Formats: sequence, structure tokens, C-alpha cells
Amino acid sequence: MKSEYKSPHPEGYLKGIETKWAEILAKGNAYAGMLLLYDQKLCALAYEVEVALEEGKIKQEDYPFYASRLKDRINTINRLIGNSGDEFKCAKYFNRIIWGLERIIEPGRLDLKRVAERIHGMTNELVDELVIKLKE
Repeated sequence: MKSEYKSPHPEGYLKGIETKWAEILAKGNAYAGMLLLYDQKLCALAYEVEVALEEGKIKQEDYPFYASRLKDRINTINRLIGNSGDEFKCAKYFNRIIWGLERIIEPGRLDLKRVAERIHGMTNELVDELVIKLKE
């Protein structure tokens, strides 16, 4: 089996992010690899929630369920970050997102779509930090 990965995407966001994922995985650091995996599970869920909201597939009364699922995934990442033996700048932002999700879970006051968009930004930040930390 091949060991080197090259993104099939032309220049742009997808090529850049896939190149970063491959770089992280190529380092052979199992902890960083698992953190990346959980990060991408969160990102995928946030993306699917965002698309479902845009298409009207999720109703306001369903927000607490999806917010709870997103919160659980962020908590998993926070545990991994907390046990990594390293400091991550993005951890404080994940904690702010958790606060926002808790507000959704209780009375459904915040915009779940906006929170999903913020999660995308934070998952990208985590990937960037992993790339930098693995170069140190």
C-alpha cells in the first residue's frame, strides 16, 4: 500500500486541510492522530448539522439534541487536549463554544447554525496547532 498521500483537490481550502491532516498522520504520533480523528468527527457532525439547518431538516425543538451531541464531542476533545501534556490556545475557544451549546440545550436561545460555523473555525485552529506542535 502507498504510504504518501497527495490531495486530489486543486489549490485551495480542501487541498490545504488534507495536506495538514496527512502531515499530522505522517508523524506517527498516535495521540496527535487520535486528537485529529476526534476533531474531524466533531467537524463532520457540525457540518452535517449546518447543512440540515440550511435545508430546514432540523426544527427549533430539535436544537437541544444536536447541541448536546456537539457538546459531547467537544468534551471528548477537551479531555484529550487536557491530557496531552501540552497547551493548546484553541482549548479556551472550545470552552466558549460549550458555554454556547449549554445555552441552546437549556432554553434553545442561541443560533445553532452560528455555533456550528464557529466549531468549523475551531477544528481548523486545532489542526493548525497540531501541525505546529509536531514540528517542535
